[in-house]
Amino acid sequence: TPLNAIYGFAQLLEKDPDLAPWRVSITSIRRSSEHLAGLIDGLLDISRIEAGRLEIARDKVNLRSLLRQTASIFEAEAREKGIRFSWTTHGRLPALVGTDEKRLRQIIINLLSNALRYTEKGQVDLDLTYRNEVAVITVRDTGIGIAPENFARIWRPFERVSRSDRQGSGLGLTITKLLVEIMGGEIELDSTPGKGSTFSVRMMLPSISTSVFDTKNMNKSVQQPSLVGYRGPRKTVLVVDDDINHLALTDQFLSSLGFVVLVAASTELAEQMLSEATPDLIVLDIDLPDRDGWSFAEDLRSGDFPNIPIIVISGHADEEGMTGSKLALHDAFLAKPFNLDDLLMQVAELLKVTLILKSEEEAEKPAPPDLTEADRTDLLESAALGHAAGVRALLDKLRIENRGAASLLDLLEKRLDRFDMAGIVEAVEATRHGVE
Repeated sequence: TPLNAIYGFAQLLEKDPDLAPWRVSITSIRRSSEHLAGLIDGLLDISRIEAGRLEIARDKVNLRSLLRQTASIFEAEAREKGIRFSWTTHGRLPALVGTDEKRLRQIIINLLSNALRYTEKGQVDLDLTYRNEVAVITVRDTGIGIAPENFARIWRPFERVSRSDRQGSGLGLTITKLLVEIMGGEIELDSTPGKGSTFSVRMMLPSISTSVFDTKNMNKSVQQPSLVGYRGPRKTVLVVDDDINHLALTDQFLSSLGFVVLVAASTELAEQMLSEATPDLIVLDIDLPDRDGWSFAEDLRSGDFPNIPIIVISGHADEEGMTGSKLALHDAFLAKPFNLDDLLMQVAELLKVTLILKSEEEAEKPAPPDLTEADRTDLLESAALGHAAGVRALLDKLRIENRGAASLLDLLEKRLDRFDMAGIVEAVEATRHGVE
């Protein structure tokens, strides 16, 4: 719950255009909270696996789409580090295979994250070979490598057999090996210190016959769109939570998107509100001081509000796999800490509202004016002098005064973060030539 407040408010602040001068610091807070959340999730996964409580689903998975979507996450990161990244397939891939999509993606992401973390130059390659319903997923890198005597250690929790200044929980490879084995596969390592490492996963991925319904959303992107509101009549959301930070976070986020938000710090206050108004949806925390959230949901279902959608929020992640009577008491579940966009997607789906993309909203706005010649001159002079603070002050001023394309300003900020003054000069000069 406290981590959810840090993660949630960091997401809100990062989206605020008025806080552009603080974006680097806010992003650092958000990424650090994500890292901590990942550590907690990793420990929970290991706990579930060791207790035999981790369930493996059998989804219909578009293998090529999964690879493409997962690879896209790492292409930008590799490019920023100056590392070549590629992904290839061999053999005829079926349209769909039967496997646990979430866990297969987790395996690939863990291996690619590990490869990029320990590769300073060269390349990282992802390869999938499919034959006779057996997939071999290979991740190769030209990183620092692993000595043979350390092969056994890398699979242990929190073990790091190389430089300790690399960010990571030390759980990624542990979880990967456990997941591969639970899914009936095997993982192998081949590595040479100073030359790089190759991780190979071999597992059965049986092909599945497709129908028109299966192919409808095969190419759906994993990237969450930027959303700014919704169309249609205003919807009211009641949030019940005893944590004042979570109430403020949810209120601020949903209100900014046009929802009418009612907040209640107890079920008693929620009942009073329900006697005066009927919300369209309820966001309900389970850990409440006066009574259990499940019993409150049960009263709602059996009383005057049998059809109001309920999204359950809980800091107890093990409740996500609940079965039995509790399933009928809610329509969606989110474990803290959660992504705010995930909450929005659940709300939109349950309320049947159409979300408005930021691109749609911006299409109705006039484009910001181009940089003036004075703007270009100031940026070029500061960059040529290596005056990073001066460049950042100019970029902040341009954002506040709404001058220059957002894509250009984002590019200049990324290069400034790397102190790439030559890159800044190149990008600014390119706009000058474009105008001429």
